[in-house]
Amino acid sequence: MKLYNLKIRRKFLHLIWATMFITLSVGMYSCKKPGVTYETFEASNLRVINGLTGPTKNVKFYLDSFNLSLTGTLNYGGVSAYWVVKTGIKSASLYNTTTKETFAKKDIQLDSKKSYTLFIADTLGSPKYFLTEDNLSQPASADKAKVRLANLAKTGGNVDVTFQLFDNRTIPQYPPGPEVTVYTNVPAQTIADYKLITVPTSKGNTSPQLYTIRVYETGTNNLLTFTNGADLRGPATYTIVVRGVKNGTAPYGLAITTNLEWLDW
Repeated sequence: MKLYNLKIRRKFLHLIWATMFITLSVGMYSCKKPGVTYETFEASNLRVINGLTGPTKNVKFYLDSFNLSLTGTLNYGGVSAYWVVKTGIKSASLYNTTTKETFAKKDIQLDSKKSYTLFIADTLGSPKYFLTEDNLSQPASADKAKVRLANLAKTGGNVDVTFQLFDNRTIPQYPPGPEVTVYTNVPAQTIADYKLITVPTSKGNTSPQLYTIRVYETGTNNLLTFTNGADLRGPATYTIVVRGVKNGTAPYGLAITTNLEWLDW
């Protein structure tokens, strides 16, 4: 009788230990961290500049179904950072979160390991698109800046663009430099090629080098628009954007912005 009880107790203990082992094993498995998952894909860099005279608030940029401007907006005059995106044929569009309308939709081809800027211009009813492959290489010399003109404006004709170094406020008596014509006879809504301009240098090029940029009707002294204080230093690459409408009212009057071209990774 005692032997029989001992066998029962041993079987009972074995059952308890087996149950504890299974429970512990399941608990340890459930506490394991999930494995790291990732996706590899062919990528390109895409920046968007919105010169479309349309909604000026709450505009988002979509590539296919992805809201690339998730944490901000890309309103009229806006310039995005370079986004890393999948290559291939992609549907680019703008979306107004207020009116819930999608507009300026266009298919674009993006190739692997290239950098692009998508310029959007004209009006809601007839948007125009300019997809450029960007040359982000920097000038070899510290006294050179590489500039590109994106004339997104409706200027009513071709334009000339001049650059003039002016007092950088660190030396009040420093005289303005000569006004130099860099672009001539550029049609409206055209992306002109990169050009090199000579710029002053300072130690490490840390001091602002401020320019006045002027836009004239081609072959005349008729000034359409200008900006003071465009900081152009070498060696660096810039896109100068002219946007708006000749004789237009705010916020769609002619304006100039200067955008440094660079990747932050």
